[in-house]
Amino acid sequence: MNLTWLKPLVNRARLTLVRNAPHILMGMGTVSSITSVIFAVKATPAAMQAKKDAEFRKSSGEELADGAVYGIFKNDLVKLTPLELIKTCGKYYIPALGMEVFSLICLWGAHGIDIKRQAILASVASTAETALQEYQHKVIEMIGDKGEREVRKSIAQDHVNASQINSTTVFLPGDTDYWCLYDDQKFRGSYLSIKNAQNDANEEMIQNMYLSKTELMWFLDPERKYLKPGPNDGQIGWNLDRLIRLDIKPTIGENNMPVLVVTVEDKNGLEYLPKAGFCMMH
Repeated sequence: MNLTWLKPLVNRARLTLVRNAPHILMGMGTVSSITSVIFAVKATPAAMQAKKDAEFRKSSGEELADGAVYGIFKNDLVKLTPLELIKTCGKYYIPALGMEVFSLICLWGAHGIDIKRQAILASVASTAETALQEYQHKVIEMIGDKGEREVRKSIAQDHVNASQINSTTVFLPGDTDYWCLYDDQKFRGSYLSIKNAQNDANEEMIQNMYLSKTELMWFLDPERKYLKPGPNDGQIGWNLDRLIRLDIKPTIGENNMPVLVVTVEDKNGLEYLPKAGFCMMH
């Protein structure tokens, strides 16, 4: 019988199990912990009866069957020592103890897998950042700083075109509000307000030793009318090893409307992307 058709299904199932291993182990650990409590509750009546029988036998010196009617008052019973209590009642709680140990193994396993995956992601992010910096240095070396900025300005223009910013607002010279673009999100700002946000962000970074992407977005849009941080923006950011510099590229949107594209750079003018694990100094 040809069972080759099963191989893709088995591989897919194995991949699904590996990918969701932490969640599976966490669920198994939770269920095992609840089951251990149920086993312990069910074992308690039998364990209490065995304790009473052992106390009677210790007090009277007689080996009577479980459930016998004793003629010794409760106050006259000799208490079991901790070791005797464990020997007498421990066997009733073995299933509950086994389930609890299994639960701890599952929870520790899930935690261990998460730690390993986070370490791998941090390593990949660090490698990607290093590769990006090397690429940017090589581009500047080959086409010059001006050429590299022209490329980035062209990319910024592409983002503006994709955002479909349009307005008939007349812009006056000076510190006038424009439509700005950061991380493909639109907000209102001016050259001075963006530079003030840069100063505030660096001050925050110096005080707290780090700056999250959400905090930077709040500095760019203090009234929080337009910029909407994503669910994970608070978990990525920048460490104090390098202060940020907000680069402003003037571009043209629809109706020939000026648009300011904001990107984050370091002091060397290289793009400075936020990364996970930014709270940990390295």
